[in-house]
Amino acid sequence: IATLESDFEKANEDLIAQGLLDVRHQLAAAWRAAIAKQPAQADGLRAQLRTKKLELKAASQVGGDLYSTLVPAVLVSPYKIHELDPAEEFDLVIVLDASSTGLAESQQAISLANQVIAFGDPVIATPESFDTVARANQAHVETDRGSVFDLVADVFGSLAISRNYRIEGQVLGKYLNDNFYDSRLVLEPAAGQLFGSHNFEQIEITEDANASSTIEGSTESLDSEVSKVAELVMSHARWTPEDSLMVVTASRTHAERIDQLVRQETHKQPQLAEFFDAHGREKFECVSMSELTHRLADRVIFSVGFGRTPEGKISGTLGDFNFQNVSGWMVNQIVSARKRMTVVSCYNFEDFAAGGLPENQRWLKDLIAPSFMSDVSEGKADPLLRDLARRLEKLGLKVALNFGGRIGLAVSFGKKAAVVDPDWALVGENWDEKLRVRPGLLRAMGWDYQRVHALEIFAKPQDVANRIAMSLGVDLISRAQPLFEDRAFEDTSGAWGHENDSNDDRLRDDKPPHWG
Repeated sequence: IATLESDFEKANEDLIAQGLLDVRHQLAAAWRAAIAKQPAQADGLRAQLRTKKLELKAASQVGGDLYSTLVPAVLVSPYKIHELDPAEEFDLVIVLDASSTGLAESQQAISLANQVIAFGDPVIATPESFDTVARANQAHVETDRGSVFDLVADVFGSLAISRNYRIEGQVLGKYLNDNFYDSRLVLEPAAGQLFGSHNFEQIEITEDANASSTIEGSTESLDSEVSKVAELVMSHARWTPEDSLMVVTASRTHAERIDQLVRQETHKQPQLAEFFDAHGREKFECVSMSELTHRLADRVIFSVGFGRTPEGKISGTLGDFNFQNVSGWMVNQIVSARKRMTVVSCYNFEDFAAGGLPENQRWLKDLIAPSFMSDVSEGKADPLLRDLARRLEKLGLKVALNFGGRIGLAVSFGKKAAVVDPDWALVGENWDEKLRVRPGLLRAMGWDYQRVHALEIFAKPQDVANRIAMSLGVDLISRAQPLFEDRAFEDTSGAWGHENDSNDDRLRDDKPPHWG
């Protein structure tokens, strides 16, 4: 059975790889045939390509059918649709980030095709308003514009894509799932969670956390918080430069001050300057929550940007937390962190212990006084796996049943962790997901994947346990295995008040005379 499953997985991977080769071959063959059939159009396109600036509208008009063969798909911003030939037609228009795109920006693109697919996440994004002129104070303005995603969903319906494929595990995944996605997300636990590691941490500023005056705005961007965040940024640049970094805050002023101090520190430590120019599209940036759009980083530092009043209370104003869109901005900054999120603030959980918090403080409470640090849910264990878990424990392995509500049995030995997946309870909607997609994702998340079958569990359960243990590095060959379990204390003589001896001498003296 294991061989058949392995062959199925291999055949599926080969099919996908072969499909890619077939598409490349068909495109190349169509391109060669079109050039031979339309030499004049080929010369016109060749002349445009030699200028090293291909204008789509001109290329479409000059190339005709040949252009359609050369450019089977076009990726374009909604604000560059006018650069396409109005006569050009498409079979399908795919609108990415449709939740933050309004109909005004996308109407022209949608009119070019008979089919539309809109991808979006209404939890994270909504259409933003914008100005056509620069203003001195670019404050956020609320808008009630409908998104392309909502409009398409209202007419054609929607399909939820619920599986999370982040190999490091989703930062605060349980919190997001319970509070924003109605538990629709499918989140596989990362191997590190079995060892107790977390991808979320909090740092409290305890010194100079109070404003020095009662003047309006005095609690915003305290020097102590600016210095701490800059220190964390420089430490990251020194010790983990291979990971991209982003700083997010609820105050634009705070973001600007942090950025300025980081630049000053970089001049003092030029050996770290390379980090701040690295990572391409994920280059280091300091932004406010309302400005954060379509950004990812390996690590995100969220600095609140507001300290305590002179009396030690929470600031009355909390910048971006005062806006209606704060819930979407909260989710956006959390999902922007690919590996880890660090929260820096002048507050702690005691500041939010009292009830009746204002709306802006309720959202901040979720990050400062979280009730979701246990990010792994539990559930009932399978009886067969419970027996296997006991056998593995006797061999020296650590076990966790129904780990995260997604893994029937998780085991670890040393620094290795494995998923034990029973064939009678494989997770997935189809065989491809059960035998290839999910096992591949779990391996990428740091797990060793072990599949066990009901037949061998019933016939030779100890052999299955031995095989799993040896695959994780347990030496069962040179180490003698006990035949019986150690007796519990209540089964010993000492538990009954007797001396811990064998009673052989007493029984020898008490033997009957006729025994000789």
